Amino acid sequence: MEDIATCIIKHKNKYLFLLNGEIKGDFWGNPSGHIEEDEIPLETVKREVFEETSITVEPKYLKEMKVTEDGKIYKKHLFFQEFNKRPNVVLSNEHNGFGWFTIEGAKKLNLLDSVRKSLTYFK
Repeated sequence: MEDIATCIIKHKNKYLFLLNGEIKGDFWGNPSGHIEEDEIPLETVKREVFEETSITVEPKYLKEMKVTEDGKIYKKHLFFQEFNKRPNVVLSNEHNGFGWFTIEGAKKLNLLDSVRKSLTYFK
């Protein structure tokens, strides 16, 4: 089972989603990535958020959940970061776009199943 770390980023009543067109067609998700052997989940999520968005975070840990994508089981470490001022997003070449969406707006996006399941933890 692989471990991944994901960060929910909130500004006011909207959440940051990144558009990725390279995996399974166009889908939206949160900044995330695989935990490397020498990392703990917090280090991974900070690194991945910065690599993907140029945003520096100090997130709090929300939950560990098991998720399945393409028949593969992952242990997902879910983190949360809220900003009073909307951070400036500078995308890496991993993503094709980004947007700030309410929870209701996010439900209308093409989300991976694991991302859709994690919407219940958005506050």
